[in-house]
Amino acid sequence: MKTEAEWHEARERFRRIASVVLPFGMKVKARMQKLGKRRVRVKCPEHDTPPTEGPYVTAVLAGPRDHIHMACEDAACIMRMME
Repeated sequence: MKTEAEWHEARERFRRIASVVLPFGMKVKARMQKLGKRRVRVKCPEHDTPPTEGPYVTAVLAGPRDHIHMACEDAACIMRMME
């Protein structure tokens, strides 16, 4: 069973990740809806590489309500989300 300190650390880690992933995901979703696209690949903001180099985030709008599914090509990256 986790101690109170471990729970606090886990909550803070979740908040740090969510504060990066959610705004990026919502911006990508809005841009996709505006352009009328269902699938895009965009440069992952978590990696310090030139824009023409990877890794990329693949984002897909799924279903009639346009739920976003996105993930970075780098398996260790935090940039993944399902709405």
